[in-house]
Amino acid sequence: MFFYGHIDSRSKVVLNDLKQQKIGNPNYEFLLKGAAYNLLGYLIERLNTKMPSMGTHLEKDIEAVMLSQEHLLSNLLIPFPGIEFLANIANMSPTKYRALYSSIFGMSPPLFFKIEKLLLAKELLESGSFKLISDVAYELGYNKTTYFSSIYKNYFGVLPNTVRK
Repeated sequence: MFFYGHIDSRSKVVLNDLKQQKIGNPNYEFLLKGAAYNLLGYLIERLNTKMPSMGTHLEKDIEAVMLSQEHLLSNLLIPFPGIEFLANIANMSPTKYRALYSSIFGMSPPLFFKIEKLLLAKELLESGSFKLISDVAYELGYNKTTYFSSIYKNYFGVLPNTVRK
């Protein structure tokens, strides 16, 4: 499945789950409606968290921060690059970058990166492409499977081995 422009990992997971369903499935219409409602909910949630603060910032600054976020999303398989690196991409000081990013997205860049990485982990686990939890953990740059399982459980409320196909 190809996506044009930015789409968050939660939406990708919903769309990929829907893609795996058979159209002839008697429940397909309900699954489709559920996916549509989830996507609409995610969109509204994103707009609500972004819209209040965007009007007070320069458009070029917002675009620069969004460019750095695209860099994060394109590089989920490597370790977090650091605030200084991202601020350099956005052509601003680390202090300004950190404050602006948090103001626009409602969270810090490291937290955003961690959440997106965990959402990607969920997608990889559900895909069935990996036989072992440790393979997913290593693919995403986690050296210790126990640490990966711990943060996965803290975010999703279940251990990763309950998600696999």
